[in-house]
Amino acid sequence: MLAGGARLEDIELQRQDEGWMNALGAEVIPDPTTAGDFLRRFLEPDVVGLMEVINERRKKVWERQPKEFFRKAILNIDGAMAEAA
Repeated sequence: MLAGGARLEDIELQRQDEGWMNALGAEVIPDPTTAGDFLRRFLEPDVVGLMEVINERRKKVWERQPKEFFRKAILNIDGAMAEAA
């Protein structure tokens, strides 16, 4: 999704893109059928559980940050840089 794909079949486009593979630091990534076989092993509760664990850990990481950390926020949304007051 982040690379512009909408379906598992779109993985094939990335597999052929040398720049994308270099950015990932990967020599190979699974083909769409292999990725689909892997992903179909997970049920909704599995995904929700993973999301909950990640969110809980994220909270703990934020709690450990010094107060100075929260003085400035950088939002990297579309790659454009703009000053905010």
